Amino acid sequence: MPRQQNRIIVKTFKLIEKDRNRDDKEMSSLISKCLNQGVTLQQVETVLRQNRCYTYVIANTKTPPPNTTISLPDGTAKIYYLFVSTKDEEYAMEDLLKFSSSYEENFQKLAETGLLIKA
Repeated sequence: MPRQQNRIIVKTFKLIEKDRNRDDKEMSSLISKCLNQGVTLQQVETVLRQNRCYTYVIANTKTPPPNTTISLPDGTAKIYYLFVSTKDEEYAMEDLLKFSSSYEENFQKLAETGLLIKA
């Protein structure tokens, strides 16, 4: 991803600034806004790692709760749903490894990850 686009993501959505609060609900909301603007979860995760943020974007592979669907804001159906961890790296990786065998596998799954939408 070009550095210019990284700067746009950081500036527009204030991901780095808000990451310091370690508020998973706030970060989920900001990430959702990114998705509304066509930014992918892989792009968000790349920016977060480049800036050594606490927030990790994780593809949750569990069965979604009843009466929900998984999709992007534009309605595109997805397989996995977004889970956000704002813990220290060691513990965030424990969260990630509950759903994927490695960081790389999770990163690939992010392409098929959306938001839980109440039906």
